[in-house]
Amino acid sequence: MVDHGHIVQLLHMLGQFNAGGNKFILQGVLSSLMLSKKQVVILAYLILGYSAADIATRLHRSKRTIEKHIEELKSKLNCDSKGELIRRVILSSLFQRKMP
Repeated sequence: MVDHGHIVQLLHMLGQFNAGGNKFILQGVLSSLMLSKKQVVILAYLILGYSAADIATRLHRSKRTIEKHIEELKSKLNCDSKGELIRRVILSSLFQRKMP
């Protein structure tokens, strides 16, 4: 089981919240994108290997609501699959500068 501390550590590795605390800014090549708190929490759970159904249970939302958020994330990051979404975010946080 993943606890709240693991989510916080993962979020710290991926980026930071803006000054107002209402939008999350990814690090690296995706730094121009801003995500909502809900989107970044869902993204963190995806990276940790949770399914949409598992995330829905943990966040007390419907599976369809979580799937909608995942689709929005894929659209924002121009990804065709959850796997591509996860890879892109992880690689962006590893390579924290824009590639030529």
